[in-house]
Amino acid sequence: FTGPESTVSTSFIIGITFMHVLHLIAGVIVLFVVIYNHFKQRYNASQTLGIELAETFWHFLDFLWICLFLFFYFVR
Repeated sequence: FTGPESTVSTSFIIGITFMHVLHLIAGVIVLFVVIYNHFKQRYNASQTLGIELAETFWHFLDFLWICLFLFFYFVR
Protein backbone atom coordinates (compact mmCIF):
# COMPACT_ATOMS: atom_id res chain seq x y z
CA PHE A 1 0.00 0.00 0.00
CA THR A 2 1.68 3.11 -1.18
CA GLY A 3 1.63 6.66 -0.03
CA PRO A 4 3.89 9.22 1.58
CA GLU A 5 3.21 7.92 5.10
CA SER A 6 3.18 4.22 4.17
CA THR A 7 5.79 1.83 5.56
CA VAL A 8 6.43 -1.85 5.16
CA SER A 9 5.27 -2.47 8.73
CA THR A 10 1.91 -0.77 8.32
CA SER A 11 1.30 -2.51 5.00
CA PHE A 12 2.12 -5.86 6.61
CA ILE A 13 -0.21 -5.26 9.56
CA ILE A 14 -3.02 -4.18 7.24
CA GLY A 15 -2.47 -7.31 5.12
CA ILE A 16 -2.48 -9.64 8.14
CA THR A 17 -5.60 -7.94 9.53
CA PHE A 18 -7.37 -8.25 6.17
CA MET A 19 -6.53 -11.95 5.93
CA HIS A 20 -7.75 -12.51 9.49
CA VAL A 21 -11.08 -10.80 8.79
CA LEU A 22 -11.44 -12.71 5.52
CA HIS A 23 -10.89 -16.06 7.25
CA LEU A 24 -13.22 -15.10 10.09
CA ILE A 25 -16.02 -14.15 7.69
CA ALA A 26 -15.52 -17.40 5.76
CA GLY A 27 -15.69 -19.36 9.03
CA VAL A 28 -18.90 -17.66 10.11
CA ILE A 29 -20.44 -18.41 6.71
CA VAL A 30 -19.40 -22.05 7.08
CA LEU A 31 -21.01 -22.19 10.52
CA PHE A 32 -24.24 -20.67 9.24
CA VAL A 33 -24.37 -23.20 6.38
CA VAL A 34 -23.88 -26.08 8.82
CA ILE A 35 -26.56 -24.71 11.16
CA TYR A 36 -28.95 -24.18 8.23
CA ASN A 37 -28.38 -27.72 6.97
CA HIS A 38 -28.88 -29.06 10.48
CA PHE A 39 -32.28 -27.42 10.78
CA LYS A 40 -33.22 -28.72 7.33
CA GLN A 41 -32.27 -32.19 8.68
CA ARG A 42 -29.73 -32.90 5.96
CA TYR A 43 -27.32 -34.56 8.38
CA ASN A 44 -27.71 -38.01 9.85
CA ALA A 45 -25.41 -40.74 11.14
CA SER A 46 -24.18 -41.61 7.65
CA GLN A 47 -24.15 -38.12 6.07
CA THR A 48 -21.88 -35.80 8.05
CA LEU A 49 -19.57 -34.50 5.35
CA GLY A 50 -20.60 -30.85 5.81
CA ILE A 51 -19.96 -30.99 9.55
CA GLU A 52 -16.60 -32.71 9.02
CA LEU A 53 -15.52 -30.11 6.45
CA ALA A 54 -16.51 -27.26 8.77
CA GLU A 55 -14.60 -28.93 11.60
CA THR A 56 -11.51 -29.30 9.41
CA PHE A 57 -11.73 -25.64 8.35
CA TRP A 58 -11.94 -24.36 11.94
CA HIS A 59 -9.15 -26.65 13.16
CA PHE A 60 -6.97 -25.45 10.27
CA LEU A 61 -7.64 -21.84 11.28
CA ASP A 62 -6.81 -22.64 14.90
CA PHE A 63 -3.52 -24.22 13.90
CA LEU A 64 -2.70 -21.40 11.48
CA TRP A 65 -3.28 -18.61 14.00
CA ILE A 66 -1.40 -20.40 16.77
CA CYS A 67 1.58 -20.80 14.42
CA LEU A 68 1.36 -17.15 13.36
CA PHE A 69 1.18 -16.01 16.98
CA LEU A 70 4.22 -18.07 17.93
CA PHE A 71 6.09 -16.86 14.85
CA PHE A 72 5.43 -13.19 15.63
CA TYR A 73 6.21 -13.71 19.30
CA PHE A 74 9.60 -15.34 18.76
CA VAL A 75 10.79 -13.39 15.69
CA ARG A 76 11.37 -10.20 17.66
